Amino acid sequence: VNVLGSFLVGLFVALAAQRGLTHLSPFFVVGFLGAFTTFSAFSLEAVLLYQRGDVVASVIYVVASVVLSILGLLAGLALARVLLS
Repeated sequence: VNVLGSFLVGLFVALAAQRGLTHLSPFFVVGFLGAFTTFSAFSLEAVLLYQRGDVVASVIYVVASVVLSILGLLAGLALARVLLS
């Protein structure tokens, strides 16, 4: 699902840019495809930062997103254990 969603985001963003329909991107990318898979929106943001030449920000964004998401999951698990014990 994440790979297909990322593919569809890339396809839509490129076609929308070529046809001057970038104003539709938030609805389709964040709304429809974002609901399909949030990972595709994450991938798009990382690639757009990279394509703009902001490689450091792209790497920081990817690493921070993954690490903080895992830490958030671990915190949620720990809280659940406390609440259920």
